[in-house]
Amino acid sequence: LQLQTERLTEAEGKLNESKMTAANMKSLQQQLEFRVNTLEKEKAELEATQIEGIQRRDELHDRIGHLDAELQSLQASYGTLQAEYRQRQALVDQTSTALNMMEQENTNFQKTKETMGREITALKESLQL
Repeated sequence: LQLQTERLTEAEGKLNESKMTAANMKSLQQQLEFRVNTLEKEKAELEATQIEGIQRRDELHDRIGHLDAELQSLQASYGTLQAEYRQRQALVDQTSTALNMMEQENTNFQKTKETMGREITALKESLQL
């Protein structure tokens, strides 16, 4: 009987020890589940952040592409405008040169007219004598 009591006491001790171990394991399991949930939330947030970063990078690449195309278009327009300006400047220079030549020729004609006028006056005076 005493042996049975000892065995029963020993079994109760092991049972209590097993209950405590089970309770500890259950608590540990809850802690681990909480940690797993926390890690999953952090992972989801990180993935969302990564996706947002990728989207922003793609948007920036698209914007850079559009700006690059616009820059090339503006550079081409600028080149065209420069060429047109050079042509117009050359035309202005030619026109100025032609105008100067015409003014000089006009001055020469005026001098010739004045000279001829004096000669006609001189001839009229000599004919009247």
